Amino acid sequence: MIGVEALYSDFHLEGGELLVFEFAGDGNFNVYIIGRDFCEVEYPNVVHALQEIGPRKVSLVKGGLKFVKFVTESEPIVDYMVAPISFAERCIHPLSLKCFVRYVLPNGKKINGLYDELTYKFSGLQTIPELLGNADLNSFNMLLLSYTEGAHLTISIFDDNFVEVFFPGSPLSTVPSLLAPVVESSFRIKVQPYMLLKYCHGVDIPAQHRDLWNMWSRSEYITVYSGTAAWKRKIRHRTDWKCTTIHDGWVAFRKDMALEVGDTCIFECPVDSFCHFSVRVVKSGQ
Repeated sequence: MIGVEALYSDFHLEGGELLVFEFAGDGNFNVYIIGRDFCEVEYPNVVHALQEIGPRKVSLVKGGLKFVKFVTESEPIVDYMVAPISFAERCIHPLSLKCFVRYVLPNGKKINGLYDELTYKFSGLQTIPELLGNADLNSFNMLLLSYTEGAHLTISIFDDNFVEVFFPGSPLSTVPSLLAPVVESSFRIKVQPYMLLKYCHGVDIPAQHRDLWNMWSRSEYITVYSGTAAWKRKIRHRTDWKCTTIHDGWVAFRKDMALEVGDTCIFECPVDSFCHFSVRVVKSGQ
């Protein structure tokens, strides 16, 4: 990886920080810096040598705040984890960190949890292993937790090589201990010949799903799940809001799903989960 040295100099990194690279589509990566206190740093208003103007202001309301939890034998994960004090202090006002939270798991499942402002503990984690196919959280290396507006805490899990791990299941998968989720919204895309062209990088979501369009911002990301695979796709509204498109990632998705002309992709999401979809394919002629 070339060019990372500029991060060290621009942000005056001293060693011990953690860089998190998140693929953002179109060959781009978002880079987050986790400080030595295990909380995402406050980014200075730095103008890089190749930039002519200053960067946009970092907004916790729009981007949320992250912290990491390393899994150790001395502090195993059972039902709770303690957040860094700096994380709690920065979240209280702009992100309204309160007692009730919603955990978003790597397979798109959501469960309710609690936060204790006196002990900085997030609790209610005991059902997570079952929702991830009976995974043992203590067998992994690190958890990355991202708190966003709306009291959502997204949990990403990393192996010993610091690579994110994906798990079986989807937002609509069921487990014995919880009620089966109900489909709240859905949309369908029938594969047309032009959608299989080499340079078809986006497809329109049919207009009859306009009610779902309105749940997304002008430029939004949705995550789609099938089996043990997951795809992060960019949704973009046209300026006049008369058309909404899966703008980025269609080519990779159609290859992974082995789509053919006439196949119908059915995207479904449960209640309060308009950015996390389970997908299934009805083959042509069925």
